[in-house]
Amino acid sequence: PAKVPETFLQKLRVCNPLSVAHRHGVSGEEIVFDEPYGFNVRGGSTDQNLVLFNDGTIYNPSHLFGVFSAFNTDVINDIELYKSSIPAEFGGRISSVLDVRGREGNSNKVQGSLGLGLLTSRFHVEGPFGDGKTTFIVGGRTTYSNWLFNLLPAGSAYSGGNASFSDLNASVTHRVNDRNTIQAYGYWSRDKFSFDGDTTFRYSNLNASIKWRSTVSDRTSFTLTAGYDSYTNILDNAFNDVSGYSVVTGIDQAFLKGGFKTVITDRHTLSYGASSTFYDLNPGEMDPLGPSSLVAPHYLNRQNAVESALYVSDNWRPGEKLSFDAGLRYSAFNAINPSKFYGAPEIRLSGKYSFRENLSFKAGFNSMNQYIHLISNTASVSPMDAWHLSSEKVKPQDGWQGASGLYWTIADQYELSIEGYYKRMWNYLDYKSGATLSMNENLV
Repeated sequence: PAKVPETFLQKLRVCNPLSVAHRHGVSGEEIVFDEPYGFNVRGGSTDQNLVLFNDGTIYNPSHLFGVFSAFNTDVINDIELYKSSIPAEFGGRISSVLDVRGREGNSNKVQGSLGLGLLTSRFHVEGPFGDGKTTFIVGGRTTYSNWLFNLLPAGSAYSGGNASFSDLNASVTHRVNDRNTIQAYGYWSRDKFSFDGDTTFRYSNLNASIKWRSTVSDRTSFTLTAGYDSYTNILDNAFNDVSGYSVVTGIDQAFLKGGFKTVITDRHTLSYGASSTFYDLNPGEMDPLGPSSLVAPHYLNRQNAVESALYVSDNWRPGEKLSFDAGLRYSAFNAINPSKFYGAPEIRLSGKYSFRENLSFKAGFNSMNQYIHLISNTASVSPMDAWHLSSEKVKPQDGWQGASGLYWTIADQYELSIEGYYKRMWNYLDYKSGATLSMNENLV
């Protein structure tokens, strides 16, 4: 009974013009924005991309069917997409890493911005506390697009529907002294939409972290981050009072990351560290919706695991035009109840030769392992696609990729590139078209 109605999925496809690409990408395209809930990189699926915001994991990086990004540009400092030469400090996905970093607040004065639009509005405020050693930045967005649905004629396909989202970012930075800085981050987002009036989807992201950055010596720096991430999906089906139900899936995780960077010589920089993540995954909970519902409560067993990693990498510049980066990462995954262990080394190699200041040749090789999987099928994309941890029956995804290319920067603003790659993947989960995946105890 928890299967998403096909009529709703048809409407969802019509409203999302980006969903026409196939799950595994379009021939000739490296990055394909597919489905309302993610993107595809070099033939990989959406769950094979690690999306980080201030070191926290964002499981759904989009708003309003993919029309808006989950990130407020007013508070963003830097965005880096790694798809060829992935640094050894990153792991857990086998296609790419999207690393998003937030800004620190202005240390000199309080300032802000406000934007009003027909569909959305946004604001941000930033500034110092006291003597400027402590700064803050806060930003938020919301939408009021429901008025568009209210303008539709009664009885039309989308009349009575609604769609909305909100998000909020906050950050506080305190400079303890010249060598130590502490930063606290918080992020929250919520999406809600319904087209039929009887089926409502909601999903939310919640991230919180605290980071300590320290200059240990003139040649060594240290970073330690601890945080909590949460992602929740909710489907409410109120087709009638007797058969109404609510299904909830989600992921809660706590993480700890530490890393050092040591400048050995002017030509050698060594990076090394460790990380650990505890997963508490809810594959599905079904409850009756309302006092008149006759649906029996049904709960799938929660999944728990610990994923850890050690890494080391060396950046070496033998000359002004030539540089290399070699890294080794060992990832380990411990499933809990029932117990299962997986572990494997990962190799990271890359090089760059600069013919001129704006013209260079780059090449790289990566091997990766992934221990968490998105449960979906190729026939219909649903907001209720759930996640599953590796277990005795579900093996980790693994793969490797080799790539090389020529890059030309024009006027310090534009880059022209030609690149080729070869990629292999194993143990990718796929299901028959039309298979019932929600609240299914026998997925494997």
